[in-house]
Amino acid sequence: MRSVGCHCKDHLISYSMCTFGRSIGGESPSLSEQSIISILARLKFHQINIDDTQSTQFFMKFKEMYNGLPVFSRYTSNDSDLLKQCFQWLGFELLKNGNVIEGHQHTNTKDPMEFNYKSYKINSAIFSLLNNDSLQSITNIDGDIGFTHFDTQHKEIEDFNKINFTEVSPFTFDGELTEIALAGSVYQIWKDNGLETKRMATEFVNEIVEGRFNDFKIYRTQECWRGYILGYFIAYFIFDSKKGDIWILSKDDYD
Repeated sequence: MRSVGCHCKDHLISYSMCTFGRSIGGESPSLSEQSIISILARLKFHQINIDDTQSTQFFMKFKEMYNGLPVFSRYTSNDSDLLKQCFQWLGFELLKNGNVIEGHQHTNTKDPMEFNYKSYKINSAIFSLLNNDSLQSITNIDGDIGFTHFDTQHKEIEDFNKINFTEVSPFTFDGELTEIALAGSVYQIWKDNGLETKRMATEFVNEIVEGRFNDFKIYRTQECWRGYILGYFIAYFIFDSKKGDIWILSKDDYD
């Protein structure tokens, strides 16, 4: 009888990435890395109305929790097809032609499923977006809180590359938001229980992903590039590869 299991190292790695670190697009990007970085820096972005998402129970309560109002906006460009090409290369394949590609390093050689998932692309992509003149000119992403402002320690890409961005599965995004809400803020306690909060967070995320989980890449950081070191900063960059949209959700808090 043929065994249905496979203990092959490559199969274990491939299965792990399929489940927890899937990538968007094929193995060969249609654009070079430098081309993508340049495109993201020069595209003209404009804001898309998200009144329905902003009026969900979760976000209405979430935005009242913090001294600094959360950044929550959605953007697309004057060339959505070109932007979609860029998004198809965000993330990376674990294996190419049977070899572990650049951007991955074993942390334990005895366990082939243990990796440091540090992308060599996502920092450059986000750095280009934050430096994009059209995004900087949109007041509610910048405004008084200076979301696109860089402190002196992060003005150069070599320094911004030191910020850790973690890929978040669209399937577990609502769970992360639930935990953040339940933790409360400096001055306020979240008043809803875990079950109700999870329900609200799931409704909120569904407004964004529309059930199209495989179309999205989400990256999170808790390291602020604006010069504040309070430990309450979280930013999510959410990329929709089907529509060519960018969602940004970020919260900060201070006493």
